Amino acid sequence: MAQLQRAESLGPLETARAAVRALYGADPSAQAQANAWLLSFAGTAAAWDVGRQLYLEPEEEVQYFGANLLFTKVRGEWHGLADEAKASVYTGLLGLLQQLPAAGGGWRKLPPGAKRLCLALAAAAVRSTQAAERYVASALELAAASPAASLELLGGLPAELLAQEAALADGAMSPARPELRALLPRALDALQSAVSSMGH
Repeated sequence: MAQLQRAESLGPLETARAAVRALYGADPSAQAQANAWLLSFAGTAAAWDVGRQLYLEPEEEVQYFGANLLFTKVRGEWHGLADEAKASVYTGLLGLLQQLPAAGGGWRKLPPGAKRLCLALAAAAVRSTQAAERYVASALELAAASPAASLELLGGLPAELLAQEAALADGAMSPARPELRALLPRALDALQSAVSSMGH
């Protein structure tokens, strides 16, 4: 694909942009080449920053791909990251999340990429020691400004907890489960607040 080849000379972000657009295009050959490049690129360290930058693009399909790239990397690579790298990724995801009220609008207008970003942060929270409290606090802060984002966050946490436990051997429980149980009353209060605000 000529467009992808030209973009490669400009760096990974430009190449990823071109590949995602080709993936959603109508040319089957270009789609196959773009998919092969994206699958290979997803396993690189550079994909963390490129995923973040793709999420900030104006096109919804590019936003979604960026968010899904981050989600996939958190699920697959989190335990191999150094603590400093985990903190950096988590802070970066949270920073993107704090832009949701302005980007998402009303509670029924949360873009698909924003929903995926909430799941990425949930995946990081259940895989991090003592991160769930910070996560729930973020959901509480968003409840007034963006009920949709708050609900996505609170719904994503148990979903990711169950997904993590399903991947563990011998039916083991996630280390995050006791912390999440202790936070349940606060999470329920946040859900009630978000649902109430939707009715107004």
